[in-house]
Amino acid sequence: MRNGPRAVSLDLDNTLVDHSDAVALAFRTVLESLASLIDTRGVEQRFRAAGTRFKAEADRAGLPWWDVRDQWAEALAGRGVPDGELDSIAARFTEVMDRSVRPFPDARPALLQLGSLGLPVVVLTNGDGRRQRAKLVRTGLMPLVDAVVASGDLGVHKPHERCFAAAAAAVNVAPGDLLHAGDDAVHDVKGAEAAGVRAVHVRRGHPPSPGSVPDLLALTARLRGRTPQEDSCWAMM
Repeated sequence: MRNGPRAVSLDLDNTLVDHSDAVALAFRTVLESLASLIDTRGVEQRFRAAGTRFKAEADRAGLPWWDVRDQWAEALAGRGVPDGELDSIAARFTEVMDRSVRPFPDARPALLQLGSLGLPVVVLTNGDGRRQRAKLVRTGLMPLVDAVVASGDLGVHKPHERCFAAAAAAVNVAPGDLLHAGDDAVHDVKGAEAAGVRAVHVRRGHPPSPGSVPDLLALTARLRGRTPQEDSCWAMM
């Protein structure tokens, strides 16, 4: 594996596990519980719009995510929901979301293949360490990774370079010997590159390109059998 990485770090949400479907299920569950109490028309559109804006603001500020209570407050504004109820709504949403997370079909076989290649794997994730580790346990992926680095334990969040330095240290390699893969162009790709870590964008449903893969098995295929041209692609990442 000439010029190849000595370890791999992987994002968790929407890279190893399907966070988006879990969010959608949690939203529907909460909205159904509110349907007999308030007019829910337009709430989904406002919820999505608020989430898009909050994420853009968080990315610009170098922050992880936002308080989902604020997102619900904006989505339900003017619907007569008492402010005191927002805490329980946000808690219910989070509980359903976390327990509904499922691994992508390629996650387990990809992790097994990385192990067979002798590449240590660290999960590098933004979020609360306890919750993120619980997702790995619940989905059965925890035994297949060597370390977990969560931004909530560090006090800084991807794309901060300290996150990638911590991931490299967790598997005892230099940042330049680490390859990071994740779905977020800002948190995962730009963050890794700024920290001197090679990066691959996991873009599910898109054709592969020199800087991206459509899933994690495509990533392991690149690592398993690269051509000379692919070696030069890795060197540019």
